[in-house]
Amino acid sequence: MVEAFVISHFDWDHWGGLKYLSKLSKVPQDLSSSTLYYPRMPKLIPTGLLAMLGGLGGTGSAALDLHHSLKNLLRTGETLSLCPLTAESKPIELAGEKFEVIWPPREIGKSFSRRLHGAVEAVEDLAARLKEDGYPELQRNLDFGSLATEFLADLEINDDVDADSSQPAPKNNELESSFEDERGDDDYESAGERWSEQDDELTPPALLSLPLAWHDEYKKVLKRIRRANNDLSLVLASETGGIVCFGDIGGPALREALISLKDRHFGVMLAPHHGTHPFPPGMPSSRWCIAQGGPDHGPQWKKIHSAQPHKSHRCWNTHYELEFTKRRPAL
Repeated sequence: MVEAFVISHFDWDHWGGLKYLSKLSKVPQDLSSSTLYYPRMPKLIPTGLLAMLGGLGGTGSAALDLHHSLKNLLRTGETLSLCPLTAESKPIELAGEKFEVIWPPREIGKSFSRRLHGAVEAVEDLAARLKEDGYPELQRNLDFGSLATEFLADLEINDDVDADSSQPAPKNNELESSFEDERGDDDYESAGERWSEQDDELTPPALLSLPLAWHDEYKKVLKRIRRANNDLSLVLASETGGIVCFGDIGGPALREALISLKDRHFGVMLAPHHGTHPFPPGMPSSRWCIAQGGPDHGPQWKKIHSAQPHKSHRCWNTHYELEFTKRRPAL
């Protein structure tokens, strides 16, 4: 029985595998007793952002694409138990292990908020201009995605928060400064990181029917929304020190999350962003550092991550291990 699903964030490559579950014979078709964990939008951020995060692929709406994938796993009338998470949520239990929720925060500062709102406005503006130009697909899908998102917001009944959410979170001047220092959305560079198009597929999906003249504008907006999405990745750490998972978090958001992981050691660390970005100072030590990725991530991992000294006993890349296994002669 599958008790829980965890979506670290809404990039398709972090949840798209759900559509294959129905093809696995050992996965029951009745998932009504399962829980779906996902990052909750911080206060002051519109829940409708979920309709866009990681989207502009498939239908152009992450919420709508996710809805379609989950619908195929449920019988008519069934629903999953939905549980959005923030750093103030109680620990969750997965496979018999309790996990602390390190990130995202329940409240964020003005600079971070502006960047997220800017990404939302960029997508909304693109959808409106495309509709005016005779291409309404993105606007229509975002509208449907927003309806699905409102439904998610209504079901946030499992959001167990210990702290008094009416009290404002303490202002972190260092984090505020970090976001203020970002050089702009097209020059996303921080602590040696640089946004790379080879990390992510930026080709407009066929379902949006975008003409070639709109492709560059689409790619520019997609970078902004994916960056906002990555900033809100779930960071989960097992209480026993067995494993820590980072999703695609990076830049100032990662540096802020690391404050809660200072001097921690884990048996396994799942490297942020598939191991394609340099580690900032303060990363926890681990016995194994595992980079999960495919052929597009492998070369970047070799160039940046595997060449960077850090506090892990051994680094391991799932793509190269798979290739090695394929070539290894049978015993």
